[in-house]
Amino acid sequence: MPKLRSKAQCAQIASLAAIRKANQSQENAQPAKTRRRAQENVLNEIIQQKETRIQDLEADLRAATMRANSSCAQLSEHNVELSRLQSAVMQNEDQLANANQELLIASNALVTTRKDLQKYRRRIRRLEHDKKLMKSVYQKGTQETTAERTRIFTDLSSFAAEAKAKAEKLSALLEDASHELSAEKEANATLRKKVHRLDMQRRRAKETLYEIRQHFNKLRIWKLTRKGVFTPEARRLTCALLRAGCAGDRVGDAIAACARVFHITVSRLPSRRTVFRARDEGGQFGLMQIGREITQSQGMALLSTSMRTTL
Repeated sequence: MPKLRSKAQCAQIASLAAIRKANQSQENAQPAKTRRRAQENVLNEIIQQKETRIQDLEADLRAATMRANSSCAQLSEHNVELSRLQSAVMQNEDQLANANQELLIASNALVTTRKDLQKYRRRIRRLEHDKKLMKSVYQKGTQETTAERTRIFTDLSSFAAEAKAKAEKLSALLEDASHELSAEKEANATLRKKVHRLDMQRRRAKETLYEIRQHFNKLRIWKLTRKGVFTPEARRLTCALLRAGCAGDRVGDAIAACARVFHITVSRLPSRRTVFRARDEGGQFGLMQIGREITQSQGMALLSTSMRTTL
């Protein structure tokens, strides 16, 4: 492709052509004086023709360049379309290969299916044959079963009659057993009531025995003191023993001997000093009480008998 001129070069060429054209017009206006001048004019005309020819060629070249550019754009578009078509062809080829592969698989499956179908047909024929045999065996077995059933029915009818007679006997025995069971239940209820009553008596006796034992355990230990002081009962006992003629230092031994006889334990025995102190305190407190009653009474009478004197 020839090299294109720039706009500045084209403008310079146009200005030169205009200057030469002006010079030529001036020379044409004046008559040629010399031969050299005439040759120059001829050469200038030739140059002008060449330049116009060059301009025409440049215009044609620009038009051709534009056509070539458009052709290049169309060619690029055609290349893009060609590449798209090639990719589509490749995809179609892939699809065709997949389809061929699927067709091959389907053909293999069809062959396998045909083999299986033949196998199934042979099996069906064999099963039909077996079915005929089984049907004949079934009919024979049905006949035998029918005969066996009739025989069993006759046996069952005889067994049913015997079972009915046995059932009647068993029902009679069951009624007798029920009566006996009701009697046994009543006797059992009576015995249960007796057992319950005896159990309650045993429980009450056990509780009473426990209470008696507790009371007996309390009575087995006789405490003559309360909070460290001899009780009035102990004092009265010591005074009674003294009046009976027991010595003061033997009162404790007498109380201990009586406790051993009655199987009683005495927690503490009075000493000789405690015995006499109880005697003295008892007499003094008695006199003090008599004096208090005499002072509080309105009158006094003295009665004397052969046994005692009463105030």
